[in-house]
Amino acid sequence: MVRPGGVVPAGVYRYDAAGHDLSGFRSGDPGPALRSVLAQPEFAEVAPMAVVLVARLAVGVAKYPARHYRTVHVDAGIATQNVYLVATALGLGGCAVTGFDDAGLAAVLDLDEASFPVVVFPFGRLPAPGQG
Repeated sequence: MVRPGGVVPAGVYRYDAAGHDLSGFRSGDPGPALRSVLAQPEFAEVAPMAVVLVARLAVGVAKYPARHYRTVHVDAGIATQNVYLVATALGLGGCAVTGFDDAGLAAVLDLDEASFPVVVFPFGRLPAPGQG
């Protein structure tokens, strides 16, 4: 999700890992929609971008029902740690957010029934030393 004012046009984007492709599927400022689903809506107003990690249960849950549901959350935690590390290396600040309306965010992201949002990571550039 990208807010207006940056190099990337405002909108909601989906990353396709197989094709290593980022494609937009909703244009315009996603801030109001994100604000409406967050328990702490100020994250939608302060951060110029947000990454949402989404779990897909369709394949793994058929083979390992209960265990797969648990490991999805462990994997999301590992991925979130990597987002923190990369953001820090790029001079970006952010915060993992898990307080949101699941169904509302799934609707904003146009997710299918086998997918659900796990973590929202709003982030942006940190102020230069002495400026913030």
